[in-house]
Amino acid sequence: MDRVVWELIRASGISAVLLLTVAVSMGISVNVRALDSLMKRAWVNEAHQFVSLTALAFTLFHLALVVVNRHVPISLGESIVPLSASWRPVALALGTMSLYLSSLLVLSSYFKPLIGHRAWRLIHYAGFAGWGAAIAHGLTAGSDTGVVWMQYLYLLAFGVVMFLTVFRVLAPTRTARQAESVTLASR
Repeated sequence: MDRVVWELIRASGISAVLLLTVAVSMGISVNVRALDSLMKRAWVNEAHQFVSLTALAFTLFHLALVVVNRHVPISLGESIVPLSASWRPVALALGTMSLYLSSLLVLSSYFKPLIGHRAWRLIHYAGFAGWGAAIAHGLTAGSDTGVVWMQYLYLLAFGVVMFLTVFRVLAPTRTARQAESVTLASR
């Protein structure tokens, strides 16, 4: 039974990181309209929300399994209070912070009418920190970090998010494109 729990801890952690990467990537892409030609914006938003919720569910499942794991005993308190664990306190704190930031992001979407668009947007920028903390948690606490395929997975996740972020920063805004169109039309 311990072996099954251990494998589920690994699988749920890896799945959570992959799902977070997809959620962050979709969040970035929807703002640069990169997926507009592939599917409707409303679908992208729905998919983004679904993937975010699924990532959070996998993270919570991962946490629950860590608490019941007997191989490396970690209490619920140690798993939810940053830096309180005796086993790899910084690594576990990174996972806890990722959980908190991801939860805040998901909740902010439900409370957007109450908190306003500006606050919602600022909270969403914390998604980068939550995703980064999840990657760092996996690198420092994950038992598969030394395995080549896992290193490639982390590298791919990092590369995709960084590429999309740079693309988003460098891509002209809709207003800039509209202004350019008006200028070209007036020639």
